[in-house]
Amino acid sequence: MRIAIVDDSPTDLEITRISIVSAFGQTGLEIDSVSCFENGISLLEKFEENAFDIIFMDIMMDKMDGISAAEKIREKDPYVKLVFASSSNEYAAESYRVKADYYLIKPMNLHYDGLVEMLKRLDFEEQEKKRYITLPNGTDVILRNIIYTEYFNHTIEIHTRDWQSVKVRMRQLDLEEKLLAYSYFVTCSKGITVNLYEVKEISKGTLKMSDGTEIPLSRRRQKDVEAGFSRLSLDKMRNELKV
Repeated sequence: MRIAIVDDSPTDLEITRISIVSAFGQTGLEIDSVSCFENGISLLEKFEENAFDIIFMDIMMDKMDGISAAEKIREKDPYVKLVFASSSNEYAAESYRVKADYYLIKPMNLHYDGLVEMLKRLDFEEQEKKRYITLPNGTDVILRNIIYTEYFNHTIEIHTRDWQSVKVRMRQLDLEEKLLAYSYFVTCSKGITVNLYEVKEISKGTLKMSDGTEIPLSRRRQKDVEAGFSRLSLDKMRNELKV
């Protein structure tokens, strides 16, 4: 999970960060990154579609308030989860005008149970299924539809669940930068990146994918791939138990 926290109070920002890390761990949600911003303007300067999975944002801030920042965010990304945090309920109604997903009371260390309850309620799985990357040729590819990608002769071939393949000229490093931001993608051998959701079996030196393809797994990457696969399997079990 890629998290952004926006608050113009350094103290509240740190309290929120610590509380979030603890709550994510308690609920079994994995954190990929946490980025902190001192106000809405500093966030928007670096914000682009698909940059974060969830944003925790203070409402009353100097330079740009949280509601105004949220309006700009929604123009670029309709899927990112938006959670407002404030010391009172005064702005709760206004927050939903920008399609906020939740409203929390600060400081979060004193309202920790509400944070944990929110994480249990939010549907991150549905959000994740809508995420996509845009390739250099302008093609959009849904991340969860990817089975694996392979690089050969300056061209990437992306194999998908609908039995289609997409070819694009780009560097392997550039593709990895897009995919490896998500914990369910791993590079298993030189030039090949796989979606762990689509791995059906791991054996010594080989991955069997959902489409029946057997992909080489380098000895150097075996432990990392096995660890990622085990972590994903555990997350699946937790989600099933919630249902």
